[in-house]
Amino acid sequence: MNILEGLSGILLGRPGGDVDPNTFHEYDDALCETVREEYGLNDLPIVTNMDFGHTDPMFVIPMGMKVRIDSAKQEIAINEAAVTNA
Repeated sequence: MNILEGLSGILLGRPGGDVDPNTFHEYDDALCETVREEYGLNDLPIVTNMDFGHTDPMFVIPMGMKVRIDSAKQEIAINEAAVTNA
């Protein structure tokens, strides 16, 4: 089993740097096509064009957090606290 087969969904940040925003769809299409055609994961929810990674503005998604992806509502939610008092 490869790592993609163990995922429940994928969140992809939008390209940063000097990438023309009019070409973001090409980036998204290539990544989604690879996941679907190369790995056959047609039912895997994929959210693209998010503001995290090397973007401005930048949203921080803590690593290891459980996230809920609701494709019907077009929503994502982080399901646990990113920091603790410990």
